[in-house]
Amino acid sequence: MTKGLNFKQQVVHPKRVDGSMSDWMGESTWIGGACNYSRGEFIYQDYIYDDYGAATGIDAGTGPEKLFELSRQHGKDRAQFSRALLDLAPTAGSYRYPADSDRYGSNCADLVQLRIAADNQNIYFLVLLNTLLTPDSTVFAIAFDTGGSDPGKCKGHIWPFEAGITTPGTTHVLTLWGTGGAWDELDLTSVGGQVAVSVEENVIEASIPRELLGTLRFWCYAATGLWDSQDKTWLEVKEKRDTKFPGGAMPGGPRAFNLAFRPNETGTWFEDKQAALLRSSESALRTGTVLGDLHMAAQFIDLENPPDTPHVPPPTGYYQRIYRASASPGEGVSENGIPARGATGAKLGYQFLGQYQPYAVYVPESYDGVLLYLHGGATNHTAVVSEKPMQRDIGDFGKKLIVCPLGRGLIGGFIDYSYLDALEVLEDVLKHYHVNENRVYVSGWSMGGQGANRFLTTRPDLFAASFQLAPGEIRPPESPHDITTNPGVTIDLYENVRHIPILYVLGRKDRTGNSEFSFAKIERLKAMGYMYRSHIHPIAGHVDFRRADYWIREADWLKDKELVRAPAHVTYKICEAWWRPDISPKLVFDHAYWISGLKVRDKSRGLESFGKVDAVSHALGGSDPDLKHFHYSLPGPPARYEIEGQEYTWPGRMLEQYNGCRAVFENLRAVSFETESMGLNLSESIRFDTVSDGPVEVKLLGTWSAINVRMDGTRCSNWNLLEDALRISVSEGSHSFKISPH
Repeated sequence: MTKGLNFKQQVVHPKRVDGSMSDWMGESTWIGGACNYSRGEFIYQDYIYDDYGAATGIDAGTGPEKLFELSRQHGKDRAQFSRALLDLAPTAGSYRYPADSDRYGSNCADLVQLRIAADNQNIYFLVLLNTLLTPDSTVFAIAFDTGGSDPGKCKGHIWPFEAGITTPGTTHVLTLWGTGGAWDELDLTSVGGQVAVSVEENVIEASIPRELLGTLRFWCYAATGLWDSQDKTWLEVKEKRDTKFPGGAMPGGPRAFNLAFRPNETGTWFEDKQAALLRSSESALRTGTVLGDLHMAAQFIDLENPPDTPHVPPPTGYYQRIYRASASPGEGVSENGIPARGATGAKLGYQFLGQYQPYAVYVPESYDGVLLYLHGGATNHTAVVSEKPMQRDIGDFGKKLIVCPLGRGLIGGFIDYSYLDALEVLEDVLKHYHVNENRVYVSGWSMGGQGANRFLTTRPDLFAASFQLAPGEIRPPESPHDITTNPGVTIDLYENVRHIPILYVLGRKDRTGNSEFSFAKIERLKAMGYMYRSHIHPIAGHVDFRRADYWIREADWLKDKELVRAPAHVTYKICEAWWRPDISPKLVFDHAYWISGLKVRDKSRGLESFGKVDAVSHALGGSDPDLKHFHYSLPGPPARYEIEGQEYTWPGRMLEQYNGCRAVFENLRAVSFETESMGLNLSESIRFDTVSDGPVEVKLLGTWSAINVRMDGTRCSNWNLLEDALRISVSEGSHSFKISPH
């Protein structure tokens, strides 16, 4: 039971009952299960994708853990692996939506926020839902106890409209279904109330006259379910679902999918306690006991002097956080999945489509960096991060804040929308937590390892280091022109990880087919002379790494590693077929470090149309490292394993230092250089040497004064000054430019 808060009175912004959030000005914590007061509003922030009702054990049909059949190939080994994965993301609740996705979207009872405020005449309510496709698909009810006594000691009260819920001490129930509402069983408008709905904003909004409740200090319960627009009741949840009725309930069970006011939830989908409470309410209907007999789902609200919860740092510990995505593939939950590009032995797809997305976070008492952990296939955002070993070893011992995105699905592949989700989760963390941005790391298991590689190769300037557990990989396309169904193979862009130390944790008994791609990446790094480290376990299979209970080695690997923010030597390779500007400009991978604006000249070969720049800023000085190879074994834990790799040694080969740059271009038509980050002094002469296999437009970004440009010792005219750059048209071959101030 959560106690009311008492702070200074705040002025309430005027409210209109119009289905819009525009006049609700309070700021939510965006932490699942948390309550706060802001600008005169009480705000409850619920968990996302927790709308699974009571725990009955009845298999009503499709659930998030069974959306895809994974055993498509690799024979019996693949089938055995698939069966093991199907148990990794179970729901506690058993309810499943009707098979009418146009009306219910398999998610329309998913509460995002409940807001309550009052002025001199009315009390206002705003219900924000994750999905609302039709105005009357969803029912919301809030039960009030205005008696002031302990609700746990009061007689149960049955909610109207066949909700199947009993709560203690209840004096009134407000029921809303978008196109209408009721005060107890009276039409809401007949008692002076109002109701409005917006399917554009997923909002149900209402008001009641203050005299109906008689007080602004009350206990309350709240729940959502589905509305039967024909019978004007909460829609019955049957044992088996069909196109009209949801399934998963015992006869006479509660019809609620989602309860409010549940701090400190647990479970794979943050709904274990909710599922248990709704299960217990079945006996409450029969015995006259109450839903809140564990004091779990009651909330005290004080609107007489609505306080303003002071801003405090985000709490420590493990919890769910929610953010609003910049782009979404749809609304609701897709049971079949919206297809994503690529295949990893299973069909990739986006399941969780809405604009509000969750992620799991573990915040230790102190931390010096953040780990973006990407979950494996058939698991979700709570995988591994919720478990004590990772929290203890990576979080507490390694002093890393750990965050895991949902990635739009159990097998979204961290591609396109799934990639964008993970990227925006990282942005949200950097915005709300005090994180050293030079200590940002990425890791993952299986599919998540593939996602980690995709981040390293597209945004190498974000990450200081990485570790990957049995990382997966997108299968190469049969045709390089297959860009609509294949997002590209990360090994093709492995030149980009020059400055990122990577640890691979692999098993010789991995039969998924992923290990061959991991060893191929290692061979590629060897050939390029890049650093890496591998831990090869001779008896480990694929799923063994998901069950790991010892993360000290990985924590040690990340220790003290920092982002190389402005390296003297940058290699960056792109393929525009990877890009998705139609989804978001954040999915245009044309920049890294002090290089930006890359564009490929010849794109005719699709996924094999690469452009690359290899550049050295001699103004930054420094050196290219030497390389040291190592190979040895250790006894464990858990068993003997091999350690193999190569590391950079310094000082290495010293770079000649002067005010200039050397760049090699392959299949590029445009590229820009940020002269300030390169250490170039624009007030002195600059030497710029180029080698290109074709014409390329080069921009040297900065504020230039009057200059002269000579190419290969003679004055040239293939340049012009822009407001913020010097543009040079570089032709094929080797050239040396001298840029001198007047």
